[in-house]
Amino acid sequence: MGRNRWVVIVVALVAIAWQGSAHAQVDGVQRIVTERSGWFFGASIGRGELNIDVGCSTCPKLKKLEEALSLSGHAGMLLNPRLGVVVEGWMVRFHDRDNLRFADSSDHTISETMLLGSAQVWAGRLLWLRAGLGFAWHETDLKYPVDGRVLAAAGGEGAMTRAADMAPAGAVTLGIEAAHTPGFALDIALRLGGAAHDRDVDVGMMALTVGGSWY
Repeated sequence: MGRNRWVVIVVALVAIAWQGSAHAQVDGVQRIVTERSGWFFGASIGRGELNIDVGCSTCPKLKKLEEALSLSGHAGMLLNPRLGVVVEGWMVRFHDRDNLRFADSSDHTISETMLLGSAQVWAGRLLWLRAGLGFAWHETDLKYPVDGRVLAAAGGEGAMTRAADMAPAGAVTLGIEAAHTPGFALDIALRLGGAAHDRDVDVGMMALTVGGSWY
């Protein structure tokens, strides 16, 4: 699924949820918002994408990996009913056998994992935005060509290649509370992120997820 389609889906979901909230009892929604306080926790699952760019201008570019699994978890504290600070982990993992993409018939695994410190702001009664900075780890059993060299797998054949132990990373998430009670919210979210690893390996991440937060 292309990026433009993902954006259209999320915009449509936001519009539907927003329209539905317009017909809800405003006092009830406002009560739920103002009752948020203290710690909150959550997790999500969905479909992700990985876009890997290696520092080799003469090498074939690795195709975008669209059928990936996205998993995330977060824990945070509300400073007020509309602002919170969050620690979150996000992983997008791809595992497949595809000789058209990888030029062989072996199973391959590629994953990007982030640990971020973020701020989350509720822009309206149901719409929220989270943005954060942190570090990322990249693992794959492929051998990436980098500047005419091959980034060989450590530890011999079949070992996981680590493009870097840690790399600076950032992510932003746009979410909508599709359903909620005073202590729980069902979230639909679009997540975007990226990391710049050493050895000229840059990774972009994208995911459309469904999850929950407990307050």
